[in-house]
Amino acid sequence: MVSRDMVSRDIGRFSTTRPAQHRIDGFGARVVLLPAHCVLGKHVLAVTGYTATLTTDQVLRVSCSVCALSGVDSRWFLDASDEAARAEFSATAYPSPATASPR
Repeated sequence: MVSRDMVSRDIGRFSTTRPAQHRIDGFGARVVLLPAHCVLGKHVLAVTGYTATLTTDQVLRVSCSVCALSGVDSRWFLDASDEAARAEFSATAYPSPATASPR
């Protein structure tokens, strides 16, 4: 897990860039973990569809196809400045800010 301070973005309702989480696979390769659900927690991205885009400033934007079609801006913004060999979904790596309890 990358430990960096969260950086605020002015895009959308859930607009915080979080550090992308990683794991090391059995071959020693670094794997970036993608959120398994949309930010709202309503859709499973591998089932409903998603788009993942890496920007030139190394921000991985993951959006839910269903949310985007309905006009809801529920994109994940992940700081992906650390390289990874591949990506995979994780149901536990990113708690949804829409469903997370306040501290």
